[in-house]
Order: sequence, then structure tokens, then C-alpha cells
Amino acid sequence: MSNETANDEVKQVWYTDDSSAVRLLAGVKKWWEYLQANGPDFGYCPKPAKTILLIKDSSLMQAARKIFKDDGIKITDHGERLLGSVIGTESFREQYIKNKVESWVKDLQSLSKYAQDDPQAAYSAFTKGLSSRWTHFQRTVPDVSELFEPLRNAIRDQLIPALVGREVSDVERQILALPLGHGGLGLKDPRETVKMEYEHSTQITNKLTIKIYTQKLDLDFNPSDQQFTRHTKNRIRQEKNEKCKNIRDELLVEMTPESQQLIKGAMENGHLLGCQPC
Repeated sequence: MSNETANDEVKQVWYTDDSSAVRLLAGVKKWWEYLQANGPDFGYCPKPAKTILLIKDSSLMQAARKIFKDDGIKITDHGERLLGSVIGTESFREQYIKNKVESWVKDLQSLSKYAQDDPQAAYSAFTKGLSSRWTHFQRTVPDVSELFEPLRNAIRDQLIPALVGREVSDVERQILALPLGHGGLGLKDPRETVKMEYEHSTQITNKLTIKIYTQKLDLDFNPSDQQFTRHTKNRIRQEKNEKCKNIRDELLVEMTPESQQLIKGAMENGHLLGCQPC
């Protein structure tokens, strides 16, 4: 289907049955008409009620309404959810993420109450489930670290005390953010991970991004592309490990000998914490 709708007037993106196209209004209109006319032959039936036209320049709203007046699609110059993330104006993206963060904080509050009775199950639910909800946003939307402040506070002030049975110091909080292999619990600070997640995501998907931007419809990666992706992932993994090691070593200097022994013991037995409860 993507081959049939390809033309020089738009750049298109397909992900399973979600399709998008960008460029000038006339080109997008042509692309949309082709989808409506020929999509059903491929088993693809576009639904105007679920289709959104996002206008980047608000001065073009009148022209857009005129061109698409009989199509029954939603036209906006603010923003919209897209593939689990969000696109649009800065104010729209900010409000959208604020609403998301608010819902995640509520989930954390519920999980924190449950953690008082079963900390191991709550810990597993957080590290293997709940925390992944905001990781996708951090990988797809840049410059939003300050919006994660309420989430950071909820983890520090509610979840962690419920898991460990008391409040923790700043040094202990940083230790808990480290991976299990470095003596921590993997309770990452979401505000601290925003920039890193976005940068790593753009680096790993660089080759795919170029193919989409240049509209190379054959997405079979050649050996050099595959090697580049593997090399990038390995490099990022090594950089993360080295960064965590440096943070751990700096924090250990500030701790008592007894606490240092506890951290070293946790490094050896951290894999037990990673096991899911029966």
C-alpha cells in the first residue's frame, strides 16, 4: 500500500495500519483521495472520523478547511496524539505530557499503598511495567525534563519509603537509581533520564530515520546498517555502564564502611531482586 501511495508531493510514514503524510496541503489532499479510492482494494479502509489533519501554520487553517471541507476529517493547528507519543505546538505537547504525568503519579500512589504489604511484587510491577509507560515519551519528545518533576517527587517521597520502610537520604536515592549490578534497585529518576533516553533513541534509529525522511521504501537494512545499529547499541550500553560505575564509586566515598559493604553485597546478589514474585 505504501508503494502505491508514494509520490513526490508528500513524505509518508506507515506503522502497521497507521498511516501519515506531510507536506503541502494539495499533496496531502491527493494522498488522502488515493487512500479513500484504492485503500479498500488492499483491505485498508480509511475512516474520516478517526483522521486528523494537523496544520503547522495556523494562517493556513482557512485554506485547509476549504480543501478538505467535504472529507469529514478533524482539522487542528494545536496538536494530536501519534503512535503513543504526541506532536504539535509546544503548549499542546506540554499540556498533554502534564496530563500523562498526573495519571502516572496517581498510579504510583496506588502502587505505593500496595508496596506496604508486598514490596517485592510492587517493585517488580514498577521496574517491569509502570516505568516503561514514560520511557517511550522520553525517547520521542525532546526537552521535557521539567515536566517529570511531579513523577520524580512521587517516586522519592512515596514509592521508595513504601519499598524500603523509611525515607532515604540524597546519597541513598542516587544509589537506588543505579542498576542492580551496581548495587542499586534500578529506581531511575525520570527527570534525569529524559535527555539521555531521547539522545540514545535518535542515535539508534538514525539509519531508519534517514530512510523515512528520504522515502526509501525498501527498508531492508544492508549489512553496514545492521552493523551500525549493533555498534551504536553496544557503545551506548558501555557508556551507561561506565557512567553508573563512576557514580557508584563517587557515592561510595561518602558512605560509611558498613554501608559500603552492603552496596558491594547488593552488587553480588542483585539478580535475586530482579526475579519476579510467584
